[in-house]
Amino acid sequence: MPDGSSFDKLPERRGGRRSDGAGTPAFIPTQDQQHMVMVMRANGDSLPVIARAVRVSVSTLKRHFPLEIKNGFEDVKSRVQAAVVRSALSGNVAAQKFWLCRYVPEWRIARDSNRDNDTPDMPPAEAVNFYMPPNGRDVAEIDDQPPMIEGEIDC
Repeated sequence: MPDGSSFDKLPERRGGRRSDGAGTPAFIPTQDQQHMVMVMRANGDSLPVIARAVRVSVSTLKRHFPLEIKNGFEDVKSRVQAAVVRSALSGNVAAQKFWLCRYVPEWRIARDSNRDNDTPDMPPAEAVNFYMPPNGRDVAEIDDQPPMIEGEIDC
């Protein structure tokens, strides 16, 4: 029966380290590694590929990066969306148009309906043909004699 003595608690084993100090050191993920796992997972990389990039085993990857593996795509998507909004609010017209087309259906419908009526009084565009002056590269060389190579003796 446990009585609260030191035998009740087992020592925590981490990283394969034995009691005498031998073995591999405990793995502690860095912020750069967490960011790399999140971005690689968001890009659709498989766990073995990510583990190779971080230089750990797949089991260590799963043990130390569960949130990055599970939420990588959503985290990257939300950060990119926030960057688009910041850029749009700071005056980037392309970001403004993108955001409006993506998230405001009324603006998208109005924009699509205006495409056909941008210039109603102008005739449709005609095809334009360009004629370039001859440069002599398209004419085959016709010579009576074969080309001479320097040092060749004519017999």
